Amino acid sequence: MALNRVEIDLSAVGHNFREAKRLAEPETAVFPVVKSDAYGHGLIPVAQALQEQGADGFFVSIMEEAVTLRQAGIWTPIILHLPESKRDAFEIVEFNISPVVYDFGLIDALSRESQNRDRVAGIYIKVDTGMGRLGVSITDLPAILSYVRGKEGIKVLGLMSHLSCADNSNDRGYTLSQVEHFNEAINIGRDLGFELSQNHIANSAGLMAYPAARMNLVRPGIMIYGAYPGKDMQDVAALRPAMTFKSKVIQVKKVPAGASISYGRRHVTPEAKTIAVVPVGYDAGYSRSISNRGEVLIRRKRAPVLGTVCMCLTMIDVSHIKGVAVDDEVVIFGRQGDQVISVDEVADWAGTISYDLLCAVGSRNSRLTVNP
Repeated sequence: MALNRVEIDLSAVGHNFREAKRLAEPETAVFPVVKSDAYGHGLIPVAQALQEQGADGFFVSIMEEAVTLRQAGIWTPIILHLPESKRDAFEIVEFNISPVVYDFGLIDALSRESQNRDRVAGIYIKVDTGMGRLGVSITDLPAILSYVRGKEGIKVLGLMSHLSCADNSNDRGYTLSQVEHFNEAINIGRDLGFELSQNHIANSAGLMAYPAARMNLVRPGIMIYGAYPGKDMQDVAALRPAMTFKSKVIQVKKVPAGASISYGRRHVTPEAKTIAVVPVGYDAGYSRSISNRGEVLIRRKRAPVLGTVCMCLTMIDVSHIKGVAVDDEVVIFGRQGDQVISVDEVADWAGTISYDLLCAVGSRNSRLTVNP
């Protein structure tokens, strides 16, 4: 049995989806984001569970993810964020995938492929409203829409954009300006005669904090997995963490006052301590930045990390917990009895975000899917 394991609670995934659906307008489609192996939770089981819950579609990054879903029996619409122009055109048409488009090359390739097979490819034009990443500018939008109009075998389903700081309550003005620019883009497209019935800009933070961003379709990501995009959003939805990261104690030892713990002597015990050694470290996604900062759960009590987190080992102070023994369960994040350490809390200790930890931990450890 693996020393460390990740447990994925699909009932929590379903619950969080229902919370996303509750926040969306009744007519707004909800497309959960399942890119990057569903944020480390498992692409196929998560998508299957969400389809059963009534997901209107899914949002993925790369073609491999889209094809994997189709081959697993996912029949709902799939939006592909990062298509490769020539390489992916055949599979986009073959598997009825809707790509995000921001260049003329993919438009040409899709038009040829669709006409060759007597089909129509639905696409979304990506508009950069202030993220500074992928997408065409509003000033360039008329040109690309006019180009699409001259191509057979392609239907523009809508426009999409991405909010850069909707998770930051101190920058609401910028987010609202992005929504305003996006509405301007939609008006431009409709003035050119495009219906644009599926427009989307809202991620989890947009869905939770900006009703004006919800529009025709929303793309909740991190909230589906039970983490909050911003600390001030915890009252908006009652989310349940879907991932629990567990390890176990492999040694318990007593050390005297003045003992050096781990690399670099970054902790020297001020008095005698009882130390539990746990076989988890940064090779399992538990960041070295958590050194001397984090806590874990052992016997339903919090216990602090002592010293530097190693590649495969971390030392825990269990001096205040009676009876800790080899093979005791250690919860790195998640629930143990009535105690919880959230992934958001661990991310704060690590100086990162929950997305980073979930993807890293989920991809590097033995994973068990449960549905209590």
